[in-house]
Amino acid sequence: MLTISSEGTRPFSLVGWVGDTKYPYTPRSDLLFSLELCPFILIEECSDRQKELDLHRMLLRAELLVRVMNSLTNEPFVAVAVYITADNVAERYLVF
Repeated sequence: MLTISSEGTRPFSLVGWVGDTKYPYTPRSDLLFSLELCPFILIEECSDRQKELDLHRMLLRAELLVRVMNSLTNEPFVAVAVYITADNVAERYLVF
């Protein structure tokens, strides 16, 4: 089943360690397409017109998603990430 989500919450969360401290992290994006709860298209719109830091956060989320999906399946996983720049140009990234 195809799901399109824009409310910001995701069907999964992650836990990372920094030193001895554990930090939960729930990935968020402006728009997410998922198939059977597996995200495969992330869309982010620029909210910081000076530095466009959203692009870097989106690519890190896509990288993490690909690493998790590749560890869970035997098939190579490719995430599509679309970033809408401050000039309203859509840039597409394939993360694998």
